[in-house]
Amino acid sequence: MLVSFAFAAILASSSASTEPAPPAPATTASPAPAAPAKSQVKEEKLVCKYEAETGSRFSKKVCMTPSQAAARRDEARKALSEIQTNAGIAP
Repeated sequence: MLVSFAFAAILASSSASTEPAPPAPATTASPAPAAPAKSQVKEEKLVCKYEAETGSRFSKKVCMTPSQAAARRDEARKALSEIQTNAGIAP
């Protein structure tokens, strides 16, 4: 109880003796660039599908944009082609 009275007294005395803050100096910062128009930004929607997971009876939900799915598909196709091409060649 004594601590709260002491705190209140300190708070009251400090607020009475404080000077108003000086006005902030004017800054000459350039305005932020405007957001691009909606026609310029093509937002892709997420496409979700369930994929079988090796070693599990449960499938895993995978969500990605169509462009990400295409990149993933191309990468898998490239990796498979490389494996098939180099299958008969020993290192």
